[in-house]
Amino acid sequence: MLFEIIIVVCAAFALSGVVLILSRLLRVRLPKAVIPIVAAIGIVAATAWLRHSWADRVASSLPEGLSVIAAVPYSSVLEPWTLIRPRTGGLMILDGRETMRRPDHPDLAMVSILLVEPNAETIKSRHIVDCAKGRRAPVTADTTFAEDGLPKPEAWLSDGEPKALYGEVCKTLPG
Repeated sequence: MLFEIIIVVCAAFALSGVVLILSRLLRVRLPKAVIPIVAAIGIVAATAWLRHSWADRVASSLPEGLSVIAAVPYSSVLEPWTLIRPRTGGLMILDGRETMRRPDHPDLAMVSILLVEPNAETIKSRHIVDCAKGRRAPVTADTTFAEDGLPKPEAWLSDGEPKALYGEVCKTLPG
C-alpha cells in the first residue's frame, strides 16, 4: 500500500513536471489551476493503472506449481471506470504443490485454493475434488464425513465452477 501511494505521488509530480517544462519551452503562460488539475489527472490515471494491472502482475510472479483458476471481478461507483470495464478484485489460485490423492479413490484429490486480494490477507481453503463426477467439497472444521472417509452428500457442490480447477486437478490423474 505504501509503495502504491509513493508511485501515485511520483506520477502526479512527473506529469506536473512535464507540463511545466513544456510550458516553459513553448513560452506559454498557464493559469494557476492547470498544475493541480494535471496532478489530479496523474493520480487518477496511476491509481487506475495500478488497480487494473494488479492481477496480471501477481499472476506473472507466481512460483511454479501455483496457477490462477479464476478471477473475481470488481466494480464500484467509487471507481466509475470499473462500471465500464470491471477490474480483477481477487484471484483464486490453485496450489498444485499441495495436491494429495488417495490410492483407494483415484478420481479424488485434496487441493489447496488461495484467495488473493490486493491489500488483504490471503485466505487458504482446502477442497476435495471429484474428477469423475465433476464436483467438489470444501473441507472445513464443520465438514462431516461418511464411513468411507468422504464428505457426506450434502457437502458436495456440483456447480462445475471454477472450470479451470477441474482442468488443472483432473489433468494429472494417474493412469
